Amino acid sequence: MDRQQYIMLGFALVVLAIGWLLYAWQRDEKKYVDFDLTDLLMENGRLSRLAFTWLGSFMVMSFGFIYLLLTKGLTDTYALLYAGTWAVPIITKMFAIKKETKDGTA
Repeated sequence: MDRQQYIMLGFALVVLAIGWLLYAWQRDEKKYVDFDLTDLLMENGRLSRLAFTWLGSFMVMSFGFIYLLLTKGLTDTYALLYAGTWAVPIITKMFAIKKETKDGTA
């Protein structure tokens, strides 16, 4: 195995370890912290299409970013696209004007 394959193997092990830790934290019965992985896909107790789409595209874009980084094919354009994909929607949502509902809540 060459150096790059060791790096990829190490990265894969780190990703698996983080996944396992999140799963263990989710399953912990003591619940020191109220943690629920489904919150990544939910908004106000309901499945959010936007959150689902963001999570899916984040995973795909992150894989592409890491793959290009490891194969030395990463360009400035892709790095800017990757950063912009996550920064623009989050900033837009933070400053968006909220519509009031019939019961007077935002």
